[in-house]
Amino acid sequence: MRIALAVAGSMSFQGDVIGWVATHRRHHAVTERPGDPHSPHRYGTHLRGQLRGLLHAHVGWLFRNDRTPPELPHSRLRSRGGTPIAPDLLADRDTRAVARAFPALCVLTLACRSRWAGPSAVRGCTA
Repeated sequence: MRIALAVAGSMSFQGDVIGWVATHRRHHAVTERPGDPHSPHRYGTHLRGQLRGLLHAHVGWLFRNDRTPPELPHSRLRSRGGTPIAPDLLADRDTRAVARAFPALCVLTLACRSRWAGPSAVRGCTA
């Protein structure tokens, strides 16, 4: 079941499963504070900043170049010691295989959408 969920999550184009989980754990470790990858508050409190923050919190974080490395120690986030943020996933052979397959799973997603919903579905998600 966990592999099926990891594959399904990977097919959402939000990054490989290990990177996504590491970013999610980082978000929960420092929610609404500096270092939160999803924080909408990084652009200020004026209207333009709030709108930009809303876009960033929703999908913009996917396109930033500050991904959370799974090896990032918790001590860099909080005082939890120096253990990596995603040691369980780094140690799991099956999860590493799904993470390595991320590009192929993205291609498979587009192929499945094209087959089931027609070519317009692929154009819609790549436009």
